[in-house]
Parts: sequence; structure tokens; C-alpha cells
Amino acid sequence: MLGVIGCLLLTASGAAAGENAVYRLKKREDELRELSAIMSKIDICITSCRLDTAGIFRRISEEKGSYSSFFVSDDVNITECVSSLIRTSGLEMCEAFADLIARFGHTDIDGQLAQNALFRAEVNTALEKAHMAREKYTRIYRAAGISAGLTAALILI
Repeated sequence: MLGVIGCLLLTASGAAAGENAVYRLKKREDELRELSAIMSKIDICITSCRLDTAGIFRRISEEKGSYSSFFVSDDVNITECVSSLIRTSGLEMCEAFADLIARFGHTDIDGQLAQNALFRAEVNTALEKAHMAREKYTRIYRAAGISAGLTAALILI
């Protein structure tokens, strides 16, 4: 009886490891999708609303998400504060995004939109790769997790 329970637990732990790998793939894709949405919102705030940097950051902070929480700051040098928070976050493309935010507002509107377009192209490319990886590896990771759990159970019996 204990052997059967042990086999089930080992198989379940293998399946959990596979699901954890799938979760990481989904999380990466979600973070990149959120980053792309933030870049779109920044472009809209620049072109349509003509907001300054603090106003744009305030609008972004009203959104819910991993990146949006970093845009809340009352510091005088808001871009450096937000940039350092993003850089230490460990989220997807945090270094590149922090660099973009550190340079934010240092050019005219056309220059800022061009920088945003370049970064958004990088994000969309990474998002496409993350989506393809998730679709490709989801079933593999789940099957590998269950197989590893079953193999461990069989070896230990």
C-alpha cells in the first residue's frame, strides 16, 4: 500500500515539475504581452494626449500588471527611479526596458516615437518567439514530467 502511494506521489511530483515548466513559458509570454501593451499605451499618450513624462507614467501606473507597478513615484527624477525599479525586477526584457525608460523624454516627440517603435519591434519579436516556444514545448514538458515521475517510481520500486 505504501509503495503504491509512493509511486503516485513520485508521478505527481514529476507532473508538477512539468507543469512548473509550462507555467514559466506562459509567464514569459504574458510579461512580453503586457510590455507590448504598455508600449502601445505610451505611444497613445505621447501622440494623442500630449502628456509629459510624469503624466504618462501616472497613466501607466493606473493599469494592473507586473510592469505597471513600477511607474508609481513622486521622485523629482522619475525616469531614473522607475528605471532602477524595472532593472532590478527580473521581468522579461527588464534591462532593455529600463534603458528605454532612462532615456525617456530626452528627445522630441518624433525621436521618442522612433525609440518606442524600435523597442516595440524587439518586444513583438520576443513575444512571437515566446508564443511559438509555449505552443511547441507545452505538451513536451507535461509528458516529460509525468514520464520522469513514472520512471523514478519504477526505479525505486
